[in-house]
Amino acid sequence: MDTDLLKQLQILAVDQKNLTNQTIARYILTNLTTINKLTTSEIATNCFTSAAGIIRFCQKLGLEGINELKFKVKYLTEHVSLDVQQFNANKQLVHDEMAFFDKYLKIKIESAELLHTAFFQNDLSTLIKKITTAKTVFIFAFNLAYNVSRNFAQRLRWINKNVIHQNDLNSIESYLPMIMTDDMVLYITLSGQSNFIAAIAKQVNPDVYSFGIIGKKTALTEHITNYFVVNSRENEIWDVFSIRSQTVMQFLDYLYAKIIRKYF
Repeated sequence: MDTDLLKQLQILAVDQKNLTNQTIARYILTNLTTINKLTTSEIATNCFTSAAGIIRFCQKLGLEGINELKFKVKYLTEHVSLDVQQFNANKQLVHDEMAFFDKYLKIKIESAELLHTAFFQNDLSTLIKKITTAKTVFIFAFNLAYNVSRNFAQRLRWINKNVIHQNDLNSIESYLPMIMTDDMVLYITLSGQSNFIAAIAKQVNPDVYSFGIIGKKTALTEHITNYFVVNSRENEIWDVFSIRSQTVMQFLDYLYAKIIRKYF
């Protein structure tokens, strides 16, 4: 793989004009050592696009398809020094098994209690009203955040709400021009730092009501109507969002209970 192609990937990885190409390029650069083991469909799923989207990306790089891309990536891994990111956990806690479990349980209970208190301290009446009156409820989330919001989306459909629940960038971008002021958008990002969610929020008409369930207050809040921060000290034991995702599910459960109690 020549340096020109590597530079192309690096350029596309920071291209804010095309989120799909940005996502694919970042995924390839992050997974150079394992990309050869994945099928086109698996790569597409991990990049929130379709197999056709992966093929179009390869063609944009001047390649015939995924096989040529894999061949050139293999060459790259053999000629470039790579820094591989690994999962990080608190080593001291991992070595002391019960200390880890005790800390996990403490943070989990604390997160649930904080959510419970904050949920009732915040005025969510506008959010609840918008969900119940919106012509269409758009829910955009990626990775684990998408999975934990599936049940909520389905529950809204059970009460006859029109819901668009998406994690595919191509599909999301195709929906953006269709979002009208009588709709609403719900963004979910466990880290609060999703560049994709931030880029999407910037493109939505500011007159459309939008709400973010976020793990941290960031610049994203400048482009949404309102938000709720899900707090957790989970980073003290590891760098994944398992407890935080459970807390988001708790928020969505509470929210759904409020909706059906008040309006149905």
